[in-house]
Amino acid sequence: GRASFRHYNTCCTHCSGAEGSHSRDCNARSAGLDEDSSGWVRPISVPEGMCQGGCGRKSFGDFKTCCKSCPFLIEKYGRPGHDCTCDIEHNEGLMPPWYWRVMSRESKATPFHEEVEGHYVQSLGTKLIQQTLETRRVVKCLRVEDSVLWAGQTGQ
Repeated sequence: GRASFRHYNTCCTHCSGAEGSHSRDCNARSAGLDEDSSGWVRPISVPEGMCQGGCGRKSFGDFKTCCKSCPFLIEKYGRPGHDCTCDIEHNEGLMPPWYWRVMSRESKATPFHEEVEGHYVQSLGTKLIQQTLETRRVVKCLRVEDSVLWAGQTGQ
């Protein structure tokens, strides 16, 4: 009952029949999803009003995507990622950002601690502080990426 894959006569390159084995991404494709090499599963179709990158967030204003970063990072890294404004809008900046190791394909069981500073970190800090102190800005900010602290703060 599955549609044939590309030029093959079967649903996938490993198909051995309806009750047999299938390739790694065959179930995702048959459910209407497209799994790319990064492991991120991209929807084949996206409802109106949602980010056309397929990240699952609402599109921003009259744009087709949630932010400029989303389609750029899908193209560059094969998975969605968002700018700090988009992260604050959709999850109040509480989810690990796309560039954290915790979001990568590394083992999530391996604890890590990294300290990062730069323009993006300072911009995110300013946008967060301006939610309650509108005239303030952050002049120096250090982002601590620590898997143990994150798990303790978020209960994850």
